Amino acid sequence: MERVAIVKSLLVGIYLLLVTSAFGQNVPSVLSFPSFDSVWHQVLRDNPSVKIYQLNVRKASLDQRTSQSFYYPSVGAGVTAQDNLYLPVTPVPGELINRPGTTYDVRFGKQFNYGAGLSATQTVFNWTSVLSTKIASNNVLLNQAQEGSYLQSLRENTARNYYALLIARASIQVALRDQQLADSLVTVAGWRLDQGLTDATALNQAKINRGDVQINLAQSQQLFDQALANLSMLLGKKSGDGIAFTDTLDIKESTSEQPFILGPDKNLDVYQLQLSTATLTKRQKQSAFYPSLSLDGYYGYQQFQDQLTPSFTHGAWSNYSYIGLNLNVPLFTGFYNSGNVRSATVSEKIAALQYDNAQLQSAVGDDLLHKQYLNDLAMTKAARENFLLFGDNEALARQKYGEGLLALDLYLKVFEDYLTSENAYLNNLSNLYTTRATILGRNP
Repeated sequence: MERVAIVKSLLVGIYLLLVTSAFGQNVPSVLSFPSFDSVWHQVLRDNPSVKIYQLNVRKASLDQRTSQSFYYPSVGAGVTAQDNLYLPVTPVPGELINRPGTTYDVRFGKQFNYGAGLSATQTVFNWTSVLSTKIASNNVLLNQAQEGSYLQSLRENTARNYYALLIARASIQVALRDQQLADSLVTVAGWRLDQGLTDATALNQAKINRGDVQINLAQSQQLFDQALANLSMLLGKKSGDGIAFTDTLDIKESTSEQPFILGPDKNLDVYQLQLSTATLTKRQKQSAFYPSLSLDGYYGYQQFQDQLTPSFTHGAWSNYSYIGLNLNVPLFTGFYNSGNVRSATVSEKIAALQYDNAQLQSAVGDDLLHKQYLNDLAMTKAARENFLLFGDNEALARQKYGEGLLALDLYLKVFEDYLTSENAYLNNLSNLYTTRATILGRNP
């Protein structure tokens, strides 16, 4: 009996172990974020657009290496075979054969020519290729600047959605409390109307207040869902993936003032490097008027035969090698090069104006952002004080109403004012954190 009991215990243990393992495999993993920094770290790692910008930088680096290939010689091996179907005729003077005053047509050469050897070409001087390399190097910096500009806007967008989610979740909690109170007021107003203690105006006002609360709750839920969906996309996650944000925001706490510090605007780096690219492109177009110098070399052997099959006996092949210096001076290209230079000059002026305009807009925008932050902070603090005061008034009015010291319609008016102050405070709080998100984007 003891052995049977032991066997049963083992079977039960194995069964529970299998069930527990299967249950653990079906539980989806939840990604938890306790702070904005943890969210931003994950966005940098998993955001699809960030990976695209990183690949663009890598591609630009590979293109830059490819552009330096002209510094190295081009070497090739080749084998040639030529069938001279008809050898050319060369007039030969008769003096060569002691017959002055006459001319003879003579054919020189063999019908079949064979050759094998190595050829090499080395660029000595070519400003067009040099400037192409500089443009490729500048393009690497440009792609890095574009990545930095995108990271700046991505950080701002992440912070905006993160704070929107926290504010929406806090406002949902307040709206749920308001909904319970609004439902009870509708019930009380309906009961008092049935008892003839009040008129339909109070009941209608109670229903209006309940409708306002329901609207606020639906709007807060919509903002929460939208912020959660946006954060999921920024994190490179699907909507069904488990994501939890454990950070909280108490809207009744005082909003502290933070120092206004802005880092450099990464967008300006893009415009500056676009100007550098335009300048280098203009210089490259101008280099088409410059001469180019290169070296050509060949080392090989050749053979001439009257038969189709080449011979590989000793002495059948003769050495054929040379080295040459090629100087190319462009004289006239049908105004093609001059047209390219004029077009590149205009592009450079456009890039310079865009850079100057971007600097002006950035400076004006930074000054306006500072003023907007101070105004949002002041309005949010004032709206918070009003919200707390209206909340105190609502609690006192509810107490007086419960003690029979205040009429229902007057209490409903106080509750309506409380809802209005709540909406005003939440709107100002949202504006403040939107401004803070912009500041946070400039301070990675």
